[in-house]
Amino acid sequence: MAGYDLVVNSSTVSCTQGLCVIDYCQNCLNVSACSSCISGFTLSTDQTNCTSKCPSTLNISNCLFCNTTNCLQCQSNYILTSNTCILPCASIQQCTSCYTSSLCSSCSEGYTPSADHKSCMMVCLVDGCLSCTSPTALDCLTCNNGYSEYIDSNGMKKCAANCAEGQVNTGLGTVNCQNCDASISFCMTCSYSSTYEVIAQSCQEGYFVSGNICTKCSTALANCFKCTTSITC
Repeated sequence: MAGYDLVVNSSTVSCTQGLCVIDYCQNCLNVSACSSCISGFTLSTDQTNCTSKCPSTLNISNCLFCNTTNCLQCQSNYILTSNTCILPCASIQQCTSCYTSSLCSSCSEGYTPSADHKSCMMVCLVDGCLSCTSPTALDCLTCNNGYSEYIDSNGMKKCAANCAEGQVNTGLGTVNCQNCDASISFCMTCSYSSTYEVIAQSCQEGYFVSGNICTKCSTALANCFKCTTSITC
């Protein structure tokens, strides 16, 4: 009989109503044909699918099932948010395509996926810059690892590659690593100020920072390798 499947077991033979694989079908004719759809859906003329009765006046793209005013369910791969059907990755700002609902694969122009693909980050014009105010900004907010921030002659925050220990970058817009002790005798570590001056931070053994120079510890401090003043070891 149409619409029924033959079931045979060890003692009986019977017929059970067949199940079709058509979404939103309420009654099946056979595995590939439907006789009626659930409420809110209309059966196609060839009886092979059930389509939503969403009115054209509702105008909600990718809505699968709705009432007269709201979308109730979106098509596959879309999620319902504020009566709108959106791709899951649309929740990630500036994301244009995604791997999953929480992982972005590509971003809009001027942005790039973060290392964990959970957000879109601006592609900054400033070399070595991790984050900036806009894709066209010439002022950096945060520098990448391995870079240090400095202020250029126009008052803009830039990023310069870190120099080796015992060196300081004195370049403006370029990397110019100089040994600390080349500017300050017996200086071990130093920094470069916004007024373009090398500042001593620590001195070699037997010396201490005094003002902006390295001063020798007093000879009265026998066996002193590190002093805080000329007379204090």
